[in-house]
Amino acid sequence: GSSFALVESAYAPLMGVTVKAVESGASVDLGSFLKEGSSSSNNKSKNILVLGTYAADFNAIEYAQRLQHYVPILREKHGVDKVGFV
Repeated sequence: GSSFALVESAYAPLMGVTVKAVESGASVDLGSFLKEGSSSSNNKSKNILVLGTYAADFNAIEYAQRLQHYVPILREKHGVDKVGFV
């Protein structure tokens, strides 16, 4: 219903904004990344996209390390499909 429309509009400004994936080198549309799930059977995917400051920011590096530690838990216990860090 209306809550889904609110979520849709929340990531709409990211549609068309692309970044380059570290592993594959492919362009990734950030809006599409948030919108599309990879393994959700009910089409209500849970995706996380963290927008950090800049690569040399020590706080961002620590946050990325902490996030990496919790990704398996987020996937297993909370059904998170994809995690991205920009």
